[in-house]
Amino acid sequence: MDKAKVTFLPYGKTIEVPAGYNLLRAAVGAGVHINASCGGAGTCGRCRVRVLEGETEGPGPDEQGWHRACQTKPIGEVVVQVAGDAVPDTTIMGEKRARVPVGRAVFEELNSDWHLEAPTRKRHFHVDPPTISNNRSDTSRLLRAVKNDLKLDNLRLSLELSRKLPKVLR
Repeated sequence: MDKAKVTFLPYGKTIEVPAGYNLLRAAVGAGVHINASCGGAGTCGRCRVRVLEGETEGPGPDEQGWHRACQTKPIGEVVVQVAGDAVPDTTIMGEKRARVPVGRAVFEELNSDWHLEAPTRKRHFHVDPPTISNNRSDTSRLLRAVKNDLKLDNLRLSLELSRKLPKVLR
């Protein structure tokens, strides 16, 4: 099996990973934390890294040269720089909290075939268009669609979102 060697800057941590690992998964294995709010689905754009040396495969970089770590796979030897905003601010955790090591069992579980569950999900709903016979407000029609799909009651929409709704629906 082919392997890739990834070095994470500014940490100076290097890890050798099997081919097919993405940079986010390699970072977990190296003990480098990179924020990935979407759980590695490639939708949040927070797991930004810049490839300084080496080759990668996956979607190309954005206009500023940043790659999404969860969507980029290293080929051979790669050196990447982790974006400053992709790293948590440990000053709010306190020094003692920042130094607590991860337990070996937890680390092994994360390092094997893992899948993070995103805290939010994108959902698509079919909202009936307004008609002469169905002249309900956009908010009412959206809430009905959500209620029918997710079987939820007592839903409310903020005033700010209600004001943006017509542009979104049309």
